[in-house]
Amino acid sequence: MNFFLIISLFLLGFLSVTIVNFVTGRKLKGRYAPTEIPQSINLLRVTHLITLALLLEKISEPFADLSNVLHNSLTGWDLLLKQGVYISLFFTIILVVYLALSWVTSISYSIFTKRLAPLEDAMEGNISNILLFSGIQIALVIVVRNGIPDLLSVLIPYPNLPAFH
Repeated sequence: MNFFLIISLFLLGFLSVTIVNFVTGRKLKGRYAPTEIPQSINLLRVTHLITLALLLEKISEPFADLSNVLHNSLTGWDLLLKQGVYISLFFTIILVVYLALSWVTSISYSIFTKRLAPLEDAMEGNISNILLFSGIQIALVIVVRNGIPDLLSVLIPYPNLPAFH
């Protein structure tokens, strides 16, 4: 496996943890002491992290194809720079898919529970509703994540083959 891919996935995983922690921590600012955060909020964070991990896992196959294509035309720093640009683009697409799935999950959650915000339920300590939200989100991710490699493969700059008549 490509060393650049391993380092990139590690950094993207760390960035995902930071994003989830920032978004949920921003809403909780001033409400709880760091030792008093309800378990339901941590369960919500874990759900989002599992969701992002399941989506990030699907970057490796298209990135391997991209690396094979780029190795034929680029070397050295140009190759690393191009790979960095593409891994950033892939991560951005993963984040857009994640946000769309979170939005659909929130709508489904509000239909099931007649409540609008899962974070509000998490702040109230309603673990049963957070488990429902978690189940909906993970089920949607499992269904959608198999299409991610095909979506990312569209962006790979394959060389043009000559047409024979």
